[in-house]
Amino acid sequence: MAKAPPAFQFYPNDFVSGTRRMTTAEVGAYMLLLCAQWDDGSVPGDDLVALAQTMRCTRLVATKIWARICEKFVRDETGKWRNIRLENVRQEQTVYRAQRAQNGRKGAAERWQTHSGANGKPIAEPLANAWQNDGSPISDLQVRTKKQISVGAAPQRAPLRMSSREHAKADAEHIRKSQEVKRLVMEEGLTIADASRRLGYT
Repeated sequence: MAKAPPAFQFYPNDFVSGTRRMTTAEVGAYMLLLCAQWDDGSVPGDDLVALAQTMRCTRLVATKIWARICEKFVRDETGKWRNIRLENVRQEQTVYRAQRAQNGRKGAAERWQTHSGANGKPIAEPLANAWQNDGSPISDLQVRTKKQISVGAAPQRAPLRMSSREHAKADAEHIRKSQEVKRLVMEEGLTIADASRRLGYT
């Protein structure tokens, strides 16, 4: 069988109620058998040696304990002994993990669609006035530089160093443009590419 998850849900109130008439040794053996079933899929109810090893006691003690707690397990048509409640928990976990995986795939597909262009194809490179991963705007210079690298064009001469005032002015302009693009994306549902084209930033 497939490898079991590393943990299963444990309901203390139900466990205490279900083991109220057991001795301490019987409770311990019962818990060890449940753990063995979770990992192996069943308990060795018909194998006295394996049963004693699982309970961590002698075969004589295992025989006496099993006679008291075997009612907690059901033998199926294949001869396997299982606790039905534990198998229900296993099934619930299987369904839950499958739903989480499906939701994850759906969310990834929606995010991918959100970052697609107007024609439905993924955006292959950053757009001018778009946002970087850290939330800052991507400048026209960054886009032009990437295009030069991608087509193998010779790099242009580095621009002259700007003053701090010019830097601040350029940053403010980029922020203003990116905010306008973001507003169109949020309010009208446009893609970044469409919003940039409408505002004449591409």
